[in-house]
Amino acid sequence: MQTTLAAKGRPAGAAGRLAVPVAGTDPAARKLFMELVDDTGFDPVDAGTADDAWRIQAGTPAYCTDLDARQLRRALTLADPEAARVRREAVPAVIGSWAPDDRTFEDIVALNRAAPGLHRLLGEHV
Repeated sequence: MQTTLAAKGRPAGAAGRLAVPVAGTDPAARKLFMELVDDTGFDPVDAGTADDAWRIQAGTPAYCTDLDARQLRRALTLADPEAARVRREAVPAVIGSWAPDDRTFEDIVALNRAAPGLHRLLGEHV
C-alpha cells in the first residue's frame, strides 16, 4: 500500500486512477477521509462502517490489489470471511518463501490478485 500511495496517485478523471476504500462508523469522518483520498490522487470508495472493514483486510479481494473504483466496489461485495482467513495465512507464507531480493511490489500485488481469483471473480483481466 505504501508504494501505491507514494507513486500511483493521478488527477481526478485520469485514466487508470486507482481506488482506495474508506470505512468508518462516523459518516462525517468517512466523508472527510474520502475527500482526502481524492485529494491525494485516488478515487475514494465507501467501504461502509467499521463493522464492514473486514472486507478490506488481508486475504480479501480488495486487499492490496490496486483496483479502479468499479473493480474495488465489486471486490468488496465478493469478500468471504472464511476464504479470507485461509488466504491471510497462505499469502504471507508464499511471500516468505521467496528470496528477499525476489520480493517486488508488483509480484506481491499479483499474488494478492491471484489468491482470490480476481480475474474470475470480476470476469475480466485485472
